[in-house]
Amino acid sequence: MKKIFTLVFIFVISILTATNVHADHKLASYSVTPIFSEHQTDGADSYFDIKWPPASKESFGIKITNNTKKTKRFEIEVNKARTNRNGIVDYSDRTPEKANTVYKLTQMIRLPKEVEVTPNSSQIIHGSISFPAKDFNGILMAGLHFTEKTTTAKKNTVSNTVAYNIPFVIRGNHDQRPKPRLSLDQLKMTKPNLSTYELDAKLTNHHQNLLKSVKTVSSIKNMDNKTLKKETKRIDITPETTFENPIQVPKNIKAGQYKLVLTMQHGKDHWKFEKNFKIKPADLKVAKRHQIQNHSALFIGLAVIALIVIGVGWIIFKKLKRK
Repeated sequence: MKKIFTLVFIFVISILTATNVHADHKLASYSVTPIFSEHQTDGADSYFDIKWPPASKESFGIKITNNTKKTKRFEIEVNKARTNRNGIVDYSDRTPEKANTVYKLTQMIRLPKEVEVTPNSSQIIHGSISFPAKDFNGILMAGLHFTEKTTTAKKNTVSNTVAYNIPFVIRGNHDQRPKPRLSLDQLKMTKPNLSTYELDAKLTNHHQNLLKSVKTVSSIKNMDNKTLKKETKRIDITPETTFENPIQVPKNIKAGQYKLVLTMQHGKDHWKFEKNFKIKPADLKVAKRHQIQNHSALFIGLAVIALIVIGVGWIIFKKLKRK
């Protein structure tokens, strides 16, 4: 009987881990390596970190290695670094920079948009960045985003292509950074899945500051100032970025008026925001209906898995009994 359980366990684990094995194989198909410029910051050996040299043009490179037996084409994007909903830096967001941004790093960096690499070989891509004559005291952040170009991609299909990101940081030649300024712009109810709601706090980092490990405390309160939900986390906020900081709404909350109290701390800098919001009865009805549907689907899925495990175990048991 012990042998039966062992075989069933191995069968189930093999199903659960099949995707990871495939992903590891894909990760080895190609690689990218930065080739640094003259003004690369000492100690930064895996990404570009350049101190602003006024009125100059800086050259850099990237080596792309194709580890397969087929010729591959790779697409290269320069994207602004942004803070995503999880509070981490995202280099894959293609949203254009705001029109009033003084220094658009996505336009200052020059790179070919596509490159072809022959089988089992490497190719060096040459890039450049031009700096204005004025001094600069902030921080700019972008990401070089590399993906393999596929010709079989179709609409409504899931791509399994591995992407690489190389951060590209520019530090001002003046070490005195601007005073950080954050603002709470908007509150919006969203539904990340069928059974829960989140309150998205839309915030903006107005200046050219990188704010790392910002402590955020989000509290949902009723109009009597009673705290119904409280979340504490740390996030990284990229320069000149508008981002969303979500907090999950309690499942037992009722329709009515509420208040978000959001405090943020970065070193000696503190911010406190308060804003009222409303939950409509119709929103809660939709959430509860989907929650019931989700629970039903979960129970059905678990029952199917249990039947498969029992069936496999029974087949193995019958074969062992015959022996």
